Amino acid sequence: MRRLHTAAGIAVASTILLGTALPAMAGTTDREIELNWPGVGGSFNLTDKDIAVGDEACDDDSVYAQWKTIPGNTIMIRNNDGCNGPWKHGSVPMGDGTWVYWRICVDKSWPTSDSCTGWDSGVVG
Repeated sequence: MRRLHTAAGIAVASTILLGTALPAMAGTTDREIELNWPGVGGSFNLTDKDIAVGDEACDDDSVYAQWKTIPGNTIMIRNNDGCNGPWKHGSVPMGDGTWVYWRICVDKSWPTSDSCTGWDSGVVG
């Protein structure tokens, strides 16, 4: 009898976990995160693995987006097109299920430090 109750409990738990949690995560809808920071806008589509950055200030500062995995190198996508020009897109060639970290920045002229969002993260795929 104890085995029957254990099996029934596992079946109920599996139905709860697999029947409700997974379909919400495994859908085909895009998971796009928008990033905003003074002078720069960005987005990261975790489904399509596309990161984009646009310059939203009419100043002399360019903008860039960065992404990385841990461990891994930091990759930069720079946008020098100026005030409200086209957004630059980049591909994040990581396998599905990989944690990726990203941020957007304004490239301030020396000696001022660049102005960046904090690192955000998500799972691609």
